[in-house]
Amino acid sequence: MVFISFNLPAHHATSALYDFETIGNIEGEVTFLFWRNPHVRFKVRSTENGQEHIWEVESGSVNSLQRSGIESSLIEVGDQIKVEGRMSRLGRRQMYANALTLPGGEEIRLSGRSRILDSAAASAEEGNRQPRGLFRVWQLDGYGDLPDFALTPAAAAARETYDPLTDDLALSCVAPGLPSAMRNPYPLEFIDQGASITLYLEEWDGLRTIHMSSQDGEEESLPTPMGYSVGHWEDTALVVSTSQISYPYADDLGTPQSTAVTMVEHFTLSENDTRLHWTASVTDPETYVGTTFWEMFWKYTPGEQRKPYNCSLPEE
Repeated sequence: MVFISFNLPAHHATSALYDFETIGNIEGEVTFLFWRNPHVRFKVRSTENGQEHIWEVESGSVNSLQRSGIESSLIEVGDQIKVEGRMSRLGRRQMYANALTLPGGEEIRLSGRSRILDSAAASAEEGNRQPRGLFRVWQLDGYGDLPDFALTPAAAAARETYDPLTDDLALSCVAPGLPSAMRNPYPLEFIDQGASITLYLEEWDGLRTIHMSSQDGEEESLPTPMGYSVGHWEDTALVVSTSQISYPYADDLGTPQSTAVTMVEHFTLSENDTRLHWTASVTDPETYVGTTFWEMFWKYTPGEQRKPYNCSLPEE
């Protein structure tokens, strides 16, 4: 068996493609711009030692940039800009942008900016003092501590063959399934449907149905990336058991996942209903030696809203 540490999630494994410790700078003309999810991408034509080169640059998602007050009007094709960012681990002319210097000289940080909330929505929510418990929009508040876990020899060998440039399904706008779909930096929203609970995940426009009143039809349901979920209440905690998951990867680093995987989640509210603690125990005898444990936290922030994701592929 092989022990590994769990990494924080990243869209199509940016940590595998870019060296976060090596920062570089380029300057040149924007020749291509794609302002859509999952990541904003653009190309810069630069001149180095008298030769022209094309650099491929990407940044965060449209949603994360919008929440920082950055819109698509920031740059245009033809602009002369400077880019500071994390360099490719593969020796390519590729970069993950941290900051831009615009034609007028203004420097714009693309990460670490303050979050901007909808003030009108926040005021409306503050005015509504009705208790809502779980059924609201939740904003990420931390990933929690996850222990190392052990892979079976077969799973470890399969993980070594994973190539993020060709095998990453996100590059084709294929949304992830459980359990990895839950580990993302975007808001989620619970809606009470009576006999079921709908859980919307902003990232990839994810949709889960948690059956609360009956398990009829479970045996006949086909495996799907989000599986088949059955929930019940233990005091104020929502407990959800999920099976029939068809997604082939446990994370975005190529850890394989079999159809034998099962997951038990606990969504537990804080005493004042403003913080949500999530734990999940994941069992997959073909991938893990024993059970793996996942953890995350969300918080309630008035004015936070779930945005559409609308993943798209560039056409060049």
